[in-house]
Amino acid sequence: MNRLFLLLFAISILAVGSCYDPCTGVSCVNGDCNKSTGECECREGYEGPQCDKTISSKIFGSYSFSETCYPSGYYIDTARTFQVTPVSNSNVQFKLNRIWGEPIDLTCTFLPDGINFTFPNVVLEEENPTTAFRELRMVVLKNGEVSEDGSRIHIEYLVFDDTTGTVPMDSCLSTIIRN
Repeated sequence: MNRLFLLLFAISILAVGSCYDPCTGVSCVNGDCNKSTGECECREGYEGPQCDKTISSKIFGSYSFSETCYPSGYYIDTARTFQVTPVSNSNVQFKLNRIWGEPIDLTCTFLPDGINFTFPNVVLEEENPTTAFRELRMVVLKNGEVSEDGSRIHIEYLVFDDTTGTVPMDSCLSTIIRN
């Protein structure tokens, strides 16, 4: 009888122990709870312990902007205001309002890691002060990265002297810090 009692007791302990669900009480707004860890796994474009924040929302706002380009030293700017704004109906996109000293409406897209981003090649038109002709330049992203808390944005890009991307003119680094 004692053996039967011990056997039933052991089976009940195993049954109760195996019923534990680490996701009980866990609320994942835009994701699913991992049954092994009890932590939220966010859908693309969301982050946070409950997957309740869009990846791009951490960087909206006003920033101070510093940019250096080599070899020309052409657009060395400091203390310029830089705006990062949302893109409608997107969790992974944001807009930058300036690159290579030029005002522009540039849409950037976060990669799945939520830190690195891309933007399409951009053609800029500027007036040459010597010739008074409009010249076209192409900007190509090398690297775009946002700090995890969204307080810093780093952009490395190349500027080409034409729109074919064959004649590099400048290599630029922008450091953008939240005001």
